[in-house]
Amino acid sequence: MARDPEVDIDRLRVTLEREPALAGRVLGVASSPLYAGQTPVASLRDALVRLGQKNLSDVVFEVSTTMEVF
Repeated sequence: MARDPEVDIDRLRVTLEREPALAGRVLGVASSPLYAGQTPVASLRDALVRLGQKNLSDVVFEVSTTMEVF
């Protein structure tokens, strides 16, 4: 889904809201000094806009490869 150039940002948001650990990581990365903007990230939607599709895909991949199942 994150690789689809036509994906709706609100559809991504709803999907991420179902995975709190992933949503938290996305919020954390978007709030980091690397991506910090003039205004703070106030919502998951803000985080998605700030990161963009490529960086979001990278975060999802990173989380999926480091998550512990048990």
